[in-house]
Amino acid sequence: MFINYTYKNTDQDDQLEDVASKELSRLSHQFEFITKATVLFEEIDADGKDKICKVTLASPGDPIEISETANAFRHAIVAVAHKLMDILKERNDAIEGEA
Repeated sequence: MFINYTYKNTDQDDQLEDVASKELSRLSHQFEFITKATVLFEEIDADGKDKICKVTLASPGDPIEISETANAFRHAIVAVAHKLMDILKERNDAIEGEA
């Protein structure tokens, strides 16, 4: 799966990309219909307290877009991955039901 990373109001961070890549790779191995992901890391608070991770997945049907705000990007990534898992399970069941 191809992953595109974007940063807004924060610096690029290889460690964040590694965490996101691991979470998204786990999902893509379980749900092979995922072809591409776009990940946005955005700091919205001048004090650096509020951080957003927004993930958009390309898959059959409409794209799936989830965002989560947390006090650390890593927490937001994990929360997004859990939400995506639930949505992907539902989508997978719908795809299998059509076959």
